[in-house]
Amino acid sequence: DMYVDSAYYSNQDLAYGTENLVHPDQGITKVSFVDLVTIGEDTLRNGIKIRMSSEFADRLINAGVDVYNSNDDFLEYFKGVYVRSVSGNGAVLRFNTLDSQSRMRLFYHNDTDTTFFDFNLNSLCATYNRFEHGYQGDLSPINYGEAIDGSQKAYIQAGSGLKTRITLPHIENLNLIEGRTINRAELIVPIADYDNRYRKQLNLFILTQNEAGEDVSVPDQSLFGVDIGGGFNEELQSYVFNVPRYTQQLLNGDQENVLLLVSSNSGVTATRVVVNGPEASPDDPSQNMRLVLTYSE
Repeated sequence: DMYVDSAYYSNQDLAYGTENLVHPDQGITKVSFVDLVTIGEDTLRNGIKIRMSSEFADRLINAGVDVYNSNDDFLEYFKGVYVRSVSGNGAVLRFNTLDSQSRMRLFYHNDTDTTFFDFNLNSLCATYNRFEHGYQGDLSPINYGEAIDGSQKAYIQAGSGLKTRITLPHIENLNLIEGRTINRAELIVPIADYDNRYRKQLNLFILTQNEAGEDVSVPDQSLFGVDIGGGFNEELQSYVFNVPRYTQQLLNGDQENVLLLVSSNSGVTATRVVVNGPEASPDDPSQNMRLVLTYSE
């Protein structure tokens, strides 16, 4: 069972059957990246169309009237479908299940007519994405739960992927300045050479951790009148965050010295970005990840 009012995590396994519901004549399903396709006189949004087996269609037709009395009755009979790729090389595609053309369509006929019935997909349907990653090369230690050094390059990836952990060395030395007050604290995160095969995030989120090691929002996130930022700045080719309240509380000993860069919409997208670390460019500090502080004494 899946429930629309329950939370499901992208590394969570739900039980599913082993029967392949795809029609044996379907063949390999290929996807075109053209936005619109024309079929006859109709212009439709592009996507995938999977012919399901005739045996499965017969089961739906012969299920009995009681199965179709209500949504709950039908979900008790048929829980849903699990759509996955069998590509050995791996791939990520994003589909809009809330689009008006997303559906399961049952074609049938009787003695006088041939018609169809649509099982609609909408916001009342429970859905979730299950992600698996296999990292290679310098990133391969992540497959075994190990962190990698981000001093030169760091990585942020949606789809239950990667986050970047930042600590601020020697920031406590600012407490030696008597009467100091933080007015502005900008964390500037430049992107590395951009690979346009992958869509980068338009926004990143910044988190910290509490004493129990749980990921929580920075206090600036809930501060009225403060724009925490996180959007991609085209001019600077960087993500810019404004975290003065976090920085002040860190100096006061009320925050943990850890920041986490994570992707927005990480459960429903597969965007990624590679950013410069704090030691990426010794000759040009403007290309390095850095915290720029403005304070008064």
